[in-house]
Amino acid sequence: MTANGQLVGKFMTYYGSTHEFTTTEIELGVTIARQLGFAIERRRAEDARQLLLDESQHRIKNTLATVQAMVGLTLRRCPAEEREAFIARLRALNEAHDLLTRQNWHRAQIKDVVSRAVKPFETAQEGRFVVEGPPLWVPAQSSLPLTMCLHELATNAAKYGALSKGTGRVHIAWDVADGGKVKLVWRETGGPPVSRPTSKGFGSRLIDATFGDGETCLDFRADGLRCSLELPLHD
Repeated sequence: MTANGQLVGKFMTYYGSTHEFTTTEIELGVTIARQLGFAIERRRAEDARQLLLDESQHRIKNTLATVQAMVGLTLRRCPAEEREAFIARLRALNEAHDLLTRQNWHRAQIKDVVSRAVKPFETAQEGRFVVEGPPLWVPAQSSLPLTMCLHELATNAAKYGALSKGTGRVHIAWDVADGGKVKLVWRETGGPPVSRPTSKGFGSRLIDATFGDGETCLDFRADGLRCSLELPLHD
């Protein structure tokens, strides 16, 4: 059996004495050989794809590490809070890319996306994040911006919202909505009173730019921020 002019394997049959093969036996032998050849090629293709994914993940990590170092040097004269906020966004982006490489790039489990996005904000106190929803997949082009938007919501909650008080909680739930989409709702409770900001911060602008075509709702309720996001559902 050959592929691209190279030997990839052999398929042989043995008999204890001289044997004249019938047409049926020859056809069966050829069929088995073809299936073995297809299996070998699939395995080689899978190995090559995994090698490419590993190399891509390595390059992305190195690139983000380089960018992070450049940011640290470039913004060293900026306020520490602004510098750390920017670096934290890079870390969130790295987590999102890492998840996609583990899920073969084209999709990700929404539960994993949420978990990685809020991981830096979890504390020793249990129950600060209440996460629930069915097992659903979202496409890669949605999982990256979703990670960044959740990171910004968590950052805001830690500074001004539910996570700024020991009694506050963040509820994150999702389900299938009309039109074959996923509706995710971020809901804060137990935090300080909320009022609509006089100007939009980076997080609000990011959410509007990413999901701001009628699929997003930021509701600054007095008892806690609400945010709903709609994303396409991966088959």
